[in-house]
Amino acid sequence: MAVPSSPRRCHRIDGKALAEEILLALKPKIAALPNPPGLAAILIGDDPASTLYVRNKKRACQRVGITFHDYLANDRCMPNATQAQVLEAIAFLNHDPAITGIIVQLPVPGDFSADALVSAVDPKKDVDGFHPQNIAKYLAGQPVIVSPLIAAIKQALAAENVVLNGRTVAILAKDGVLRKTLGKFFVDAGAHVAAAAPRDSDLAQKTQAADVVVSAVGKPGLITGNLLKPDAVVIDVGITRMPDGTFAGDVDAPSVEKVASAFTPTPGGIGPLTVAMLLNNVYELATA
Repeated sequence: MAVPSSPRRCHRIDGKALAEEILLALKPKIAALPNPPGLAAILIGDDPASTLYVRNKKRACQRVGITFHDYLANDRCMPNATQAQVLEAIAFLNHDPAITGIIVQLPVPGDFSADALVSAVDPKKDVDGFHPQNIAKYLAGQPVIVSPLIAAIKQALAAENVVLNGRTVAILAKDGVLRKTLGKFFVDAGAHVAAAAPRDSDLAQKTQAADVVVSAVGKPGLITGNLLKPDAVVIDVGITRMPDGTFAGDVDAPSVEKVASAFTPTPGGIGPLTVAMLLNNVYELATA
């Protein structure tokens, strides 16, 4: 009588646990600094995902000893703030010795220019790695602070012992700069990269051929099992607030679990890891 094979299992990559390890290692290093570093976060508007991220960043900073400064332009504070006023605040923070790093939480409302706000941040205080000068340096292979998102994806894949050399990676993102910077990370690791926008006609063809799929679209349920190669690893970067108040990623977990070997859930996946790597960047800037 044949022995039935055990059912295949898909591993949920626990970004929260990985982030906890990073924060625990970071806390004594920050405590050893002569002065606590400071992180300033600028939040414009009331986007639910952005509000969640800023709140999580504040809590993480408090845990490891980084002084957190939040500058709000929303219903709770300065609801009628103009772009000129926000730019003035950024200029002040650029020259404030107590501020080690500055983030402009994206996206911003339509009457603000994300490019103008991010470009106004001193590149030496750009802990997100979003400043055009820092992006250019990264793409050119020059030493620069690495985007916390890229660092988080690297940590998640390392935790699964994913070998990228010679593998195929599909990157799904609306933002062209994100596709380029993520693409460089994977190419540098020896992978073959296929980048796509969510409406590309060959999206399924690209994901079904990929060993690793990264989705940063912000469309719940976009990535389903039928879009995947068997045993693919899926990194879910997207986050959307649902009508019931919960948050969802791009991955349709029930169908993806039947095909993939591992994926990052939302919440609890790439989000906490990205926050941890952001704080690690603050430490790196403080010791530069």
